[in-house]
Amino acid sequence: MIESISVSQAGSYGNDVQNLMPLVKINYIYGSNGAGKTTISKIIHNESHFPTCNIKWKNNNKLTTYVYNRDFVVNNFSGDSIQGVFTLGEETKDLTDNISQLIQQRDKEQSSIDSKKRNLDNNDSVNLGIYQKLEKIELEFKNDCWSQKKKHDDYFYKAFEGLRNNQEKFKSKVLEELFTKDVELHQLPDLISKANSVYSDSLIAHKTIPLPNLSNIEKIVNDDIWEEKILGKEDASVAEIIKQLDNSDWVKEGIKYHDKLETKCPFCQQDTPHSLKADLENYFDTRYLGKIESINTLLNNYIYEYNSLDNYVARINSENYAFLDLELFNTRSKLILSTISKNIDEAKRKSVELSTPAIMIDLGELAEELLDVILIANKKIFYNNELYNNRKIEREKLTKEIWHYIVKTELSDAINKYNTEKSKLNRAREGLIKGLEKDQIRLNNIIEKIRSEESKKTSVTPTIIAINRILLSFGFKNFSLAPTPDSFSYKVVRENGDNALNTLSEGEKTFITFLYFYNLIKGSNSASGIMNDRVVVFDDPISSLDSDILFIVSSLMKKIIKDIRTNNSRIKQVFFLTHNIYFHKELTFDMDRNLDAARSDETFWVIRKKDKLSFIESHACNPIKTSYDLLWSEIRRPDINCITIQNTMRRILENYFKILGGFNVWKLESHFEGDEKIAFNSLISWINDGSHHSNDDLYITLDHNSVSKNLTIFQKIFEYSDNIAHYKMMMGEHYKALPNDDDIDVKQSANDEQNVEVI
Repeated sequence: MIESISVSQAGSYGNDVQNLMPLVKINYIYGSNGAGKTTISKIIHNESHFPTCNIKWKNNNKLTTYVYNRDFVVNNFSGDSIQGVFTLGEETKDLTDNISQLIQQRDKEQSSIDSKKRNLDNNDSVNLGIYQKLEKIELEFKNDCWSQKKKHDDYFYKAFEGLRNNQEKFKSKVLEELFTKDVELHQLPDLISKANSVYSDSLIAHKTIPLPNLSNIEKIVNDDIWEEKILGKEDASVAEIIKQLDNSDWVKEGIKYHDKLETKCPFCQQDTPHSLKADLENYFDTRYLGKIESINTLLNNYIYEYNSLDNYVARINSENYAFLDLELFNTRSKLILSTISKNIDEAKRKSVELSTPAIMIDLGELAEELLDVILIANKKIFYNNELYNNRKIEREKLTKEIWHYIVKTELSDAINKYNTEKSKLNRAREGLIKGLEKDQIRLNNIIEKIRSEESKKTSVTPTIIAINRILLSFGFKNFSLAPTPDSFSYKVVRENGDNALNTLSEGEKTFITFLYFYNLIKGSNSASGIMNDRVVVFDDPISSLDSDILFIVSSLMKKIIKDIRTNNSRIKQVFFLTHNIYFHKELTFDMDRNLDAARSDETFWVIRKKDKLSFIESHACNPIKTSYDLLWSEIRRPDINCITIQNTMRRILENYFKILGGFNVWKLESHFEGDEKIAFNSLISWINDGSHHSNDDLYITLDHNSVSKNLTIFQKIFEYSDNIAHYKMMMGEHYKALPNDDDIDVKQSANDEQNVEVI
């Protein structure tokens, strides 16, 4: 059975896809001539001729299609003979029973196949098929992978190049990387840090930072002289007294003043021996003077090293070296300079107080801390330069490491779940496919047996008898069907035996064509295939038929509908397409149907044409009630056709006021003035003509303002004629009162409650 039909770019259908969906056993399609009905029947007959259209079959099980339309008539009634319709003869009861048993086996096998197909392919949200479950887990896994891409895209963008706009390719890359070996696993912070360097388009080589020379500073600080008590010659005559004073520096300073006073002591002003100066000079000998010289030299070197380090610090600050923590560098540099400055002060004190040890602060730890800051920066510079020199290789390496991390760490659980579920579903799929193959082999064998059994006793004769019986019963006595000499086809003959196929009237040809098709859909054009399930389409089967024959055709079609509903037929689905309102009304008449809703096994559709393009509308209930109501439905439509609306209003007025009888519509002219009077005269000018002539085909394209004005006049005609109640009834919920509606004296007409049918 066909579940849906999608139509676009075929016949009068445009690019916008028009859908017949959902379709059920019985489907009624109404549309005027040229609206696009035959295109639907042609698509069902041969979908391959319409590549832009699509038919969806239930369980993908395509049935045999029989389509009655103009093409069928041309293909089957254009020669001297008609292809025979094979049916089972009455004398083959045993054979029929055997075939019936085979059909039961076939249906059982087909049911098993359909069940497996549903398990494989089923879009029901409650019971998804294997293929849909596979699609679902593929989608879920693809979303899991893509979420990692979005999570890391800002800093791993280079690793995702070529995949950043394609979720499917990204997922495939994840699965590919699952089997990559010999890649080191890093943590995310390390990868991000590395990516900031390796993937940076601004990656350049940097100069290393020169190290400060602190060895001289440490050497000066660590000289033993700073802790030495520097004294004079111990065996000098004044050594003992200076020792008792325990202040040789004070004595040494006093020599300067003694030289000025010559014979007096600079401290007590007493006369001194003439040998005192010589004795003092003997005490402060050349060794003593050499110590002083060493201290002064060390002091000057220390000051020089301080200035050198200060200049070094200034130079480093001005060069803007990469990766250097300049704030930490300056903090530790200032601390060293400050310590050196303190040591200089201490050295200066020592140079004055030679006998007192100087307390020099060791710079070893401070120097190491400063060097660490520089060495850390240089290590980063070295690593950066290595990356720069080997950037292509490093980028490839990092990309592998990033994918390895994503696959092995972040997507590990999702991959395990995906592989487990996919493997399970694939095993189930393979099992179902193998089962389908076996079922299909059994089904084909059963079908071949049915074909073989059918070919034994099938005949074209029952069809000849059935068609001739109907022809005779409806007064078609001057022609009938007769078998050809080969007994596999028919010919239409006159009473004298002459071929009558090319001399039939249009109505006769239509009727016998329909009867042939009616029997064909119960049999087959070949000796086999009689019992195949099928879909049948009737496309305007009553063209050129008289009303009495039309009634017979509709009765035969109702028999088909009844057989489908009771499963008493190989016909599993039927489509009725017509432009004839009366035929549609007869065909769809059903006392058991709710007027406001279709049965569960039937659908109703209307095909309309707007701006030369066909559109398909679905209806919850039968949209065609009477031709008169159909005219009103055009008035009620929100998208009124500006071309035909004026004639629609004319036909309503003519039909209604003719049925009303005795009412002179022209007397309403006095209620209108100016442009409204002209429009009024145009609408009613042909009501009393007595027949339809040129006005019947008068189409004037109105703009939307003109349409609105004509609709207002149309409503006023019912108001001024005291028939507003009928207007309200036919408009239903679409009724809108005109301005000053309360000022109009409205009386109810005796005809307002009648449900008028106009055929």
